[in-house]
Amino acid sequence: MVRQGGFGTVLGRALLLGAVVSACGGSKTQGPPLEAVGWSGSTWVVAGEGDRLWTAPGPQGFSATRPISPATGNLYGVATAGSTTVAVGDAGAVLVSNDATSWEVVSVTDAAVLRGVAGGGVGGWVTVGQGGVIYSSSDARAWTARPGPVAGDLNAVVWGNGLWVAVGADGSVLTSPDAVHWSSAASATVTNLNGVAFGSGHFVAVGDSGVVTTSTDGLSWSWLPILSVPNMQAVAWGGGLFVIVGDDGSTYVWSPGTIAVETDSTVGEDLFGVAWGNGLFFAVGHKGRIVVSQDGVNWYARRI
Repeated sequence: MVRQGGFGTVLGRALLLGAVVSACGGSKTQGPPLEAVGWSGSTWVVAGEGDRLWTAPGPQGFSATRPISPATGNLYGVATAGSTTVAVGDAGAVLVSNDATSWEVVSVTDAAVLRGVAGGGVGGWVTVGQGGVIYSSSDARAWTARPGPVAGDLNAVVWGNGLWVAVGADGSVLTSPDAVHWSSAASATVTNLNGVAFGSGHFVAVGDSGVVTTSTDGLSWSWLPILSVPNMQAVAWGGGLFVIVGDDGSTYVWSPGTIAVETDSTVGEDLFGVAWGNGLFFAVGHKGRIVVSQDGVNWYARRI
């Protein structure tokens, strides 16, 4: 399923997809670990090792930048809301850009490892991380710590259906209507949850040992049967379906009312992040691996 209006014709979409993946540099045998990816509305933003960000405004190829000097660690999360893109990572790193090119460093002060970030909901922005830390911001630049009910790591956060939902260690699911007041929900698992997404009235959270859980309200969760052992690391909604990625190149597609289907990513490296934008699913992972798909089923593999 491909978002209509992005490329005009099937042939046009295929040509652009080929240009995108060719520009990623398929000749390399190994690249840096890539942790997360997001679409800014005009540019792909990839976060990874050593505070580096890679950007590509379409099929022109990726360029690398290191906004923090000296480097303080890795970047683990990327999100866009409106015209603002935010990346987060080690040592409380928060990077903000209005054009996905020039980045402002507005890190939080307590050196927390920040693993997930999302925007566009009530209260503006939320970032979560190690030790159950939660921060919110109305403008993505001034951040305020918010008390949370868990001490375990929080790995991802999303806004949907009038609710913030954060997920993390030991099956933790936290919810908030305003980014300030947080409470726990029962997730139907005690396995670590690594990613969460919202689409078509459903939240989907994914985690270790192939765990996938779903909810329509963020409060009551149920298992989604998937015959998989590898850890699931991330999930994205787009083009009418959820795409789930994980260790050993695992990829699945699911849409509400259907069964989850395993697809072939064509790679064996762990995949840590996935996003939807410009009519494409874009997944990133170990050794600079990138895989791109129009429909979540047919994947094209390259490296940064």
